[in-house]
Amino acid sequence: MLSRKFNIIILLVCVLFVSAIKSSSNLGSSPNANPTILNLIVDSNKINSYSSECGSSFEDSCNNIVDAVKYFHEYNSKPENINSTLVLKLADGTYPGKVNYIHSGLGLNITISTYTSNSNDVIIDGSDIQNYLIDFDNKGDNPPSSKTYLKVSNVAFVNFFSLDYDILHSDTVYGKMETQYIFERCKFLNSTNLRFSGYGESKDVNSISFERSIFENVTFRENSFFSRNYTTSFTLTKFNSVSFDDSFIVEEIDSKKTIFECAFNQVSFGIKTQKLYFIEAKDISIESSTFNQIIGPKSSTPACLLKISNNVNIATITLNSFNNFDGVLVESNKSSISFISNEFSNSNNKPIIKSLNSNVIYELNTFKYSGNSNDDQLIDCTGSSISFTSNNNGSEIFEKNPICKDCFITFGSKTVCSKKTTTTTTSSTSSSITTTGETTHTSTTGDDDHPNGSVDSKYVSYQLLAIILIIISLLNIKIH
Repeated sequence: MLSRKFNIIILLVCVLFVSAIKSSSNLGSSPNANPTILNLIVDSNKINSYSSECGSSFEDSCNNIVDAVKYFHEYNSKPENINSTLVLKLADGTYPGKVNYIHSGLGLNITISTYTSNSNDVIIDGSDIQNYLIDFDNKGDNPPSSKTYLKVSNVAFVNFFSLDYDILHSDTVYGKMETQYIFERCKFLNSTNLRFSGYGESKDVNSISFERSIFENVTFRENSFFSRNYTTSFTLTKFNSVSFDDSFIVEEIDSKKTIFECAFNQVSFGIKTQKLYFIEAKDISIESSTFNQIIGPKSSTPACLLKISNNVNIATITLNSFNNFDGVLVESNKSSISFISNEFSNSNNKPIIKSLNSNVIYELNTFKYSGNSNDDQLIDCTGSSISFTSNNNGSEIFEKNPICKDCFITFGSKTVCSKKTTTTTTSSTSSSITTTGETTHTSTTGDDDHPNGSVDSKYVSYQLLAIILIIISLLNIKIH
């Protein structure tokens, strides 16, 4: 009798153990962890009739983006579809901004591309826009752990003239929300008031990127690119005949800028604000890019191509070409900067370098200038260390008559200025040198109760407790 009871208890233990494992597996594979994908087709050339559902086929396409997003919200509100992804396929045509916008709470995952693969004939026209074209804010009901993701591919944005409305606006300042916005192979053309504005929590979780895109014949308003608490990156992107009311990049707290293999041709800045800096940043990397004819405002104070102040890392500027810029090449303030393998040229003017309490290295660069026969003061240095090492040619124009206030300036083994006091040397900052490659921030998709699809321990613990109690009972039976 005791043996039979023992076998039954052992069987019960096994059943409960398997049940506990299965429960944990089910929790890990909840609908939130495996969202569905809703593909919707939008065609601005059609006027279809529908109550809410649309876009399941080309014949039943949604008439505009507003209708498609409205239906997606209904679909996404169902428990089995929570955290679904919306994929919008836009048929060739022109989409008026007045009825083709996205206004949503945070936490959505949306991809927009062309119905015809790699089409160049999808155009969003902003001439009649009456609000932000794309607006994500924290007024929605999405859980605070949801990531906001938007990717737009192969779409042209034209005729944006309004002073009041941005192409993209995002506000996460009151909640710790991860956001990622991508514009890939997009064109921004013939517009006078472009802006992408955003307020994030941290550059580590909030980002906007432009990849293989083109800006041409456009004017940017002030603070035009997500300058607060964001990582903003430009990759293989071209700026042709564009102007900025103030600066291209404006210095902000907790922001990071990355420019990789980009081209800037005939770009003017400071048009309205008389801002003297084309790029003003704390955390930046510029690599393999070309800057041709960057034109600053007319002022008694020379304009500056690049200003880096109080930077958190060593700013690395490498493999770039800077051509035909009149004014200050670089101004550094409490910074560490490395210029490596760049080319600087301007046959009609001389470059100026300003440095305040900084460490600046010029290595393997080429300087193509007309010379310094008038002994112009091309270096303005205070409390800094500037070194020219293994440059190909032209660096000798900086040797003559520098303004040197408590500085250490060297050209190879030749010392031009010696510091009166000892300050931080390059070696003391070498440990903070970072690579210039892109950083990928891996995001989590779990909710607050189950981050990354983790299992709530309470569900498993109750069953394991039952197993332990049965084992204790079994031991008592054996003893008696």
